[in-house]
Amino acid sequence: MTPQQAFDLSWNHFVVQRKPLGQIRTGGDFNVPNFRCRYRTPEGNCCAVGLLFPPDTQEFLGKIDIDCPVCELEVVVSERIDEDMLPTHHLRVIEDTLRGLSGHGYESFLDDLQTAHDGARPQDDPQVEKEPRTEISNRLRGLATAYKLEVPACTSAT
Repeated sequence: MTPQQAFDLSWNHFVVQRKPLGQIRTGGDFNVPNFRCRYRTPEGNCCAVGLLFPPDTQEFLGKIDIDCPVCELEVVVSERIDEDMLPTHHLRVIEDTLRGLSGHGYESFLDDLQTAHDGARPQDDPQVEKEPRTEISNRLRGLATAYKLEVPACTSAT
């Protein structure tokens, strides 16, 4: 997968299809809720990096419930596999996906993709504007500019 393909996947998922961010509410009050990002939430929502993995690996990431930076993902998953005697297949998939993207000379792209997602407010945050997709689309546009990627022409589901 190339960085452009990874970007297109996130753009289509969050902006065009208007799917929820991979975030869970962890407390706070109605006016200032707290959210944590997950590669996959219990409801099956994925973050921008979680989307890059096949469904069975997404499900695996949801079950082990981790929320580490992408630069630590391989190490954290490897430790959990060793501790809990989990199948190693998912670690290989994660390694191949992450190395495939960084092999294009975009070492920080995944960190920046994760930051674009994690910094956006989820649609049920009362502080989000009337159009909740504006924030994530603006963050993804900034990422596209930084990495000289093309923003897909289609901007909303029809």
